[in-house]
Amino acid sequence: MKNHDWMLGILILMVVSAGLIIPITYNYDLYNQDKQFKKEGLRPSE
Repeated sequence: MKNHDWMLGILILMVVSAGLIIPITYNYDLYNQDKQFKKEGLRPSE
């Protein structure tokens, strides 16, 4: 059972990092879109 511990740890690490990275990149995309819309003087359609 011991040799499966590191696999479980890596799996948890991957899930946690994906859970952190995905929302950050998604929000960054939205932020950049919003800046682009403001620059063009347009309103993003919600």
